[in-house]
Order: sequence, then C-alpha cells, then structure tokens
Amino acid sequence: MTQARLWSAFLLDTSCPMRLDGRDRPPPSPPAYSDQERQQVWEGLIALAQEGRLKLIKQVKGELERRHPAALRRLKAIKGTKMPRVNNELRLRYQWLLAQYPKLIPDDPRFDPADPWLVVSAQQYGFTIVTEELPTSAKRTRPRRGPPIPDLCDELGIPWTSLRALAGAEGWIQ
Repeated sequence: MTQARLWSAFLLDTSCPMRLDGRDRPPPSPPAYSDQERQQVWEGLIALAQEGRLKLIKQVKGELERRHPAALRRLKAIKGTKMPRVNNELRLRYQWLLAQYPKLIPDDPRFDPADPWLVVSAQQYGFTIVTEELPTSAKRTRPRRGPPIPDLCDELGIPWTSLRALAGAEGWIQ
C-alpha cells in the first residue's frame, strides 16, 4: 500500500460503501465491520466530505446507483463531494491509461468503468484513492479482467489506502 500523502483528499471507490454496508458478498460471510464501526466510519466519511476532503466521481456514482442506491443517497446529501468537470487533460490521461491497460475496457459498453477514471482523477488532482480492492499479490482467487486499483496505483505512483486503514488513521475506529 502506498502511504497517502499525509491523508489530504480522497476519492472513494464503489467497493468502500459496498463493503462497509456488507453488500460486497453474499451471506453468510462475516461482516467486515461491526455495527458500531460501520456507524463511526459513515460519520467519518460524512465529516471528510463536509471538509471537502472526500470526492465522488461520476462513474462511482453510477455504479452506486445500480448496486447500492442507499449509500449513494447518503453520500450525495453532503455538499462537498462534487468533482471538477472532466477536462481535456483528464481525457488524455484516460486515453493513455486505456492504451497501456486495454483490459480496463469493460465487456459491457453500456457503463463507463469507474476504475480508470478514479486512477486518472487521483493522478491529476493529487488525491488518494480509498478502495477495498486488494492488490494481485494479496488475492487468493483468480484475477479479474483488468488490473486492480492498488496495482495500477503502485505502478503509477498514486497513493491508495483501504477504508479500514483510513478510518484507523483518522481515528474513527481502532
């Protein structure tokens, strides 16, 4: 895990609210967070957003709209989460990233994938990505179609962290 640049501002991956609310796996897997921890992390995320330190990109909002609308409503209710508009520099970074990692292009073209946009947005704006994805080296299952966010971040020098590590560093949970 690349250490965040002293925890400045963050881009939230779809996997975070999914894991936080126990929607990332079918039961009967154990919850990743206790009820108390879940509440404390949500309060921390809300506080970060109110400070303008937590941002949501459009593609993550789209994924949450399809997979966890309650979390999207909760996050959209906070004023500080909006990202700047996509500009030409960001589009060029996106095109370069897809040229380097063509497996990031989804099989289903109806949806714009969040992962490449998260990576290039973090790169352009100096944000830390908060994700629950694991690097390939830590996975025990078959790798997915494209490289996971932590692998991309490590290769490109972009800071990333897990939600639990952020919550611990910010003092929300132990």
